[in-house]
Amino acid sequence: MNCEVFDPVQYKINTRLNWNNVAPTYHKDWANRGVGPFKSTTELVKAAEISTDDIVLDVGCGTGVVSKQSSHYLGSSGIIIGIDISRVALSIAKSSINIPNRLFIEMDGENLGFPAGSFSKVISQYALMFFPDPTYVLKMIKRIMKKEKEEEQVSWL
Repeated sequence: MNCEVFDPVQYKINTRLNWNNVAPTYHKDWANRGVGPFKSTTELVKAAEISTDDIVLDVGCGTGVVSKQSSHYLGSSGIIIGIDISRVALSIAKSSINIPNRLFIEMDGENLGFPAGSFSKVISQYALMFFPDPTYVLKMIKRIMKKEKEEEQVSWL
């Protein structure tokens, strides 16, 4: 029996390479068209109850579909920040959301470098399954969320 040891670093390298390759097709054929499971974006954003002045983090934002829909609820003082490990997906996100209060960062969701209490809302759609240690990601998210109404601030799908 050949039992290979799971290497989380190699897994992330492969994940980044894969998403860099498929991001344009994924966005064009699925995410941007709102077909398949992506019709759930509206429900996810609605559940997040985003206010005009929220500072929102989209973990594993991919090509920015959830970030874009979330940005419609933000006012001039609200901010949407999307993070993803795929540079290609992030470039699509940057080009599809034309508001001044948006930022997209190439970042690993297991290494969130934001100060504690930075975000009023954290959203994510179909990303948790790609992290080698999703429990750790959730702990990191809890750390970077503002403390009031903490239980209402995370929307996952």
